[in-house]
Amino acid sequence: MDSNSLFFGLMIIGSLGVFFYFGKFRASIKQRDRSNKIDWTQSLWSKIRSKKQEKDD
Repeated sequence: MDSNSLFFGLMIIGSLGVFFYFGKFRASIKQRDRSNKIDWTQSLWSKIRSKKQEKDD
């Protein structure tokens, strides 16, 4: 095993550790229950198409 494999292997393990450590924290109620949230139910393509139609009208 060379030093590159060792370094990047440790970097991957460290990154996953940090990701899973911070993954257990949750946003506050104030951040989650907002009135101006992004509508993720529409696809990006339909959003672009609807904006284009608004400009054409």
